[in-house]
Amino acid sequence: RLKELGYIYSLQGSGSFFAGRREKIPLSMISGGSFTQKMKELGVPYESKNIQAKRIGYNEPIFECLKAEKGDAVWKIVLLRILNGEPAALHTRYLPEKYFPHLSRDAAAITSSFAYLKQNGYEDFYSADSQFTLGLLSKRERQLLGLTGYATALTLSSKTIHRPDGAVLELYHTVYRADRF
Repeated sequence: RLKELGYIYSLQGSGSFFAGRREKIPLSMISGGSFTQKMKELGVPYESKNIQAKRIGYNEPIFECLKAEKGDAVWKIVLLRILNGEPAALHTRYLPEKYFPHLSRDAAAITSSFAYLKQNGYEDFYSADSQFTLGLLSKRERQLLGLTGYATALTLSSKTIHRPDGAVLELYHTVYRADRF
């Protein structure tokens, strides 16, 4: 497990060695601003990859949180956040198309939800109903984050509300590698 987390490395025939202190990234996950901007401010080499963009079928809990009707179009966008060349977080966003008229065209190119909200004219928004949990990663999450075995992760679930009218612009679920933050 220590090797998997990058704390030790092995040389065949020589043994295992301490890989050096691994710095965790200090990040306030509930403060305003974009994840991209926070990484730039911290000077952390950063990349965001859109690894999934698809319209989803009716899912009662998701649609209920978004205040969407059964026939509404809702999109799932999954972003893989890479810090210092290593996968560090998975951001899954659910966006109702009724608030984003070009979402079907734009979905595969989104690499920042914050920037996409701004691009669509939403300037005054906030997070609501935020919850932090600590739990095990799914097999797919472990694969995407480059972890083997069972690993824990810090998860932030929340929704983004447009302040002027109370519209739920997105529902999101972000999984952070516990060894990175």
